[in-house]
Amino acid sequence: MKTPVCDFVREYASKNPVRLHMPGHKGEGDGADAFDITEIDGADTLFVNSGILGESQKNASALFGTAKTLYSAEGSSLAIRAMLWLVSAKAKRDGTCPLVLAGRNAHKVFTGTAALLGIDVKWIFPDGGGYLECPGYLVTWAFGHLFSLVDIEDYQGGMPESGKARWKLDNLPCIPTEFRFELRRGEILGFAGLVGAGR
Repeated sequence: MKTPVCDFVREYASKNPVRLHMPGHKGEGDGADAFDITEIDGADTLFVNSGILGESQKNASALFGTAKTLYSAEGSSLAIRAMLWLVSAKAKRDGTCPLVLAGRNAHKVFTGTAALLGIDVKWIFPDGGGYLECPGYLVTWAFGHLFSLVDIEDYQGGMPESGKARWKLDNLPCIPTEFRFELRRGEILGFAGLVGAGR
């Protein structure tokens, strides 16, 4: 599999250019700073991704077995906005009023975006134990996520002397044969309660 983004930033950094663009550290520092760039010539843009980002998204689709993969430029906030916009667009196309069920502790971006798009929200509250129960299912939430993908260091064992895990471009691309997850710190009690309730 080709690695268009890694190849581009490696080549760019190897030329040691004068950086008259963001980010402000100008490629100086430890780790991957030399590879931290913005939308410069050749780097493509997520809004019109016909170059290296478009090719990388196609590679990700092949890797994940999806019809299409789109990268989010703003993490969960942009992904939440996109999700609600799709709900709104489908409702408009179907001639219906959009309705979303949400936990009362939903992300702040969810609340603002739902209001701006005119989406009705039915707020749901757990009776206790931090989860909702319906036939055959337990539905829960957490601040962040109960589980997350493990970091690249957990696949490759790369821990620097400081004991702090760091990403290095030399370790990329990291394409595991099997994706692994871990329970996030601080979520053990919520997870234990959920497991106990599901017995």
